[in-house]
Amino acid sequence: MQPLTEVQKLLKNLPGRLLPVTPEACDLTPLSGGFNNLVWRFTANDGAGYVIKLFNNDNVIPSGRSNERKLTQQASDIGITPRLVYWDDNNTFAVTEYQAADGSRLSKDMALRTLIKLHGLHTQSSQTVDYLEDFSVNEQLKAFSFKRVYDWQNRMLSSALARCVCHHDLCPDNLVIAKDQLWVIDFEYSGWGHPLFDLASLSESFSDPETKLQLWQTYLSTSGLPCSKQEREAWQAAQALYTFLCANWFYRQLSSQKTNQRLAGKAEYYHSQLIELISRSN
Repeated sequence: MQPLTEVQKLLKNLPGRLLPVTPEACDLTPLSGGFNNLVWRFTANDGAGYVIKLFNNDNVIPSGRSNERKLTQQASDIGITPRLVYWDDNNTFAVTEYQAADGSRLSKDMALRTLIKLHGLHTQSSQTVDYLEDFSVNEQLKAFSFKRVYDWQNRMLSSALARCVCHHDLCPDNLVIAKDQLWVIDFEYSGWGHPLFDLASLSESFSDPETKLQLWQTYLSTSGLPCSKQEREAWQAAQALYTFLCANWFYRQLSSQKTNQRLAGKAEYYHSQLIELISRSN
């Protein structure tokens, strides 16, 4: 079945009490979305805009998608992600309100407000946080040894910041800025983790190294911790770990989609950022 036809079929079966929509006349428009799921914008009969996401569940365990649903609903309830309208019980698709960016720039204060709310969400906690479980290094990154990568994780985890719910993918593609507010979308990788990983991810939206540093310092201060040598080293390690894992993920995807220029561009970007981070810390 073609994606457009599949979307129309799903919308036709959407409970009518949720929103009035005529699938054949709802102005379906594909959005760029992420690299795993298909995302479309559509207009309901009352003129309001919505987003429908079709999930690719090939490598996602049911409990992972259920956790995503739970955290998306919590984030929707406190207003840091567009309102969740419907989530299919079979984890086939979800519908949210559409929030358009208005061209505003992300400020440090706006980012911190949202991040603190995000880290206050609730899920089942875990004794361990391991970003390198079932981990393998892609060929293009063989220059970075296992020992070095595990050292980044260990140094990040040495921070005294408390573990919490993390989004784990706060890259610019998953941020919408409108009306002096930051909206976070796509909770696919959310779960129990370390806040420095989210800080490293969120800091990608700021090109100025000083602003990145201030973001970390203010978050640390809000948590009642001093900017000690150990905390600074943990922050630097988190940035390296996050950037490495992004490069590694995109290279892995590229190995099966060799002509995908978008994937290639992302892999090369994170690879170059990693080299720059390491050169600045030496």
